[in-house]
Amino acid sequence: MKKLIFNNKINLLFLFASLVCLVGMLGVENIYFHSTEWVHTIAKFNRDPAASHTAWYFFSNDIWRFPLGNNPNYGDELSSSIVFVDVVPIMALFFKSLKSFIPGDFQYYSFWFFLCFYFQLFFSFKILKKLTNSTPYSLIGSFFFLFAPIFIYRLQWHAALAGQWILLFALYLGLTQTIDKAKWSWFFLIIL
Repeated sequence: MKKLIFNNKINLLFLFASLVCLVGMLGVENIYFHSTEWVHTIAKFNRDPAASHTAWYFFSNDIWRFPLGNNPNYGDELSSSIVFVDVVPIMALFFKSLKSFIPGDFQYYSFWFFLCFYFQLFFSFKILKKLTNSTPYSLIGSFFFLFAPIFIYRLQWHAALAGQWILLFALYLGLTQTIDKAKWSWFFLIIL
């Protein structure tokens, strides 16, 4: 019971730290799903987020097409795909399926960044805990993963590449599980 309570305290700390990082990066007014102005405001310095959001707008307002992710209305004379425009394809497909419930001015990048912060902390903690068996060291070390320059740099430029926690998840599975015992986890990882 003590271990369960302590693990929940660590998860709550990671959730709080992720929220603080998200607010520090975007500001309180920009973490809401309907807040899209910040995506275009930062376009003065970097046009990638605005282009990604425009591609998401075309994709979300189009009919379902095969192959999934096909976005023929976005592009000049050629069909395009959401895979090539940095819109975090799995999130785009998920939120397109909820199109009738979401407003027209919708962005999911703040939610994606929050997930990236949290899972970056979570999986780095799990890996360090496995390697060191020291909770304090693993806790401190996981924050070094959170503030890694390559991670922070990708948050500003390419939202999809901020999903470095997927690599940490693969490393964690490789260190702790055999392929036979973790088939479903590996299957989920491959889909991601």
